[in-house]
Amino acid sequence: MAFITTDQLDAFLGATDAALYSDEFKGLAVDVACDAVESYCGRLFAADDYREWYKSGGGCLTLRQFPLLALRRACVGTTTVGTLANSSTDAVSASGAVINNMLRLTVVGGANASDSALTLSAYSTMAALSAAVAALGRGWVLDVTAEESPRSIKPGVIGSVVDGVSEAIYGPGATVQATIDYEAAAILTTGGDSVYVEYRAGYEVIPSDLLGVACGMARDWLVSGTAAGAHDLTGESKRLGDFTLTNSYVSASTASGTSSVRSGLVSRYVGVLDAYRRLDWGIL
Repeated sequence: MAFITTDQLDAFLGATDAALYSDEFKGLAVDVACDAVESYCGRLFAADDYREWYKSGGGCLTLRQFPLLALRRACVGTTTVGTLANSSTDAVSASGAVINNMLRLTVVGGANASDSALTLSAYSTMAALSAAVAALGRGWVLDVTAEESPRSIKPGVIGSVVDGVSEAIYGPGATVQATIDYEAAAILTTGGDSVYVEYRAGYEVIPSDLLGVACGMARDWLVSGTAAGAHDLTGESKRLGDFTLTNSYVSASTASGTSSVRSGLVSRYVGVLDAYRRLDWGIL
């Protein structure tokens, strides 16, 4: 998610150098730079609301996004919120999955063979989601057993539901009181293999050093002179005003070990970015 604007990049470049590039190219540079920063840091920076499932046996749970601004709800365990079935009599299988804010439904074989997907955040209630499932046709039926926001449905695979078989869809369990460490974005809960958390985290105002890094990386990418990006050019120098960029490989530590990072995009800024990284979180 871009947390700087093309106007901020223009101001950073100055009028003369900003005029060297089209608005479209500068917009792409902004996206590339912000994506690189957030990918390296393993987090998003602009304040936003999150609904996430975690694996936890109780104890301290570190949330993926930080700093924590507000904890809206913490739940332990699961509750059945609906059952999914398919009435197709000639299908080989009918199954589903809840993933990436989507309910995906697949019928293999027979007259109802199809692949369908519903965006969970488009529905405010389970009843509305059930009506959307019915509107798909193809034999799908979602019976609601408990009201819950569809956005809160637990991710997972829904097994074959033909021949009179139905499968449960799960939502958050019992709401619990949690001890909160706002600075570390950590909560203390008890019990349960699954924990569901609704919270708000990030920066309402992006820190100035991050703005400077993102603008600098966007400039580096523009200097590379190609939409492939500075990270794809090795051993080549480009110049923008008084700034010269030379690309080369260096090593940098990542969550999965040590990997190659090109100096043209990330490594010159790791001194700032490393202060915004956290490598240990338990999201599903």
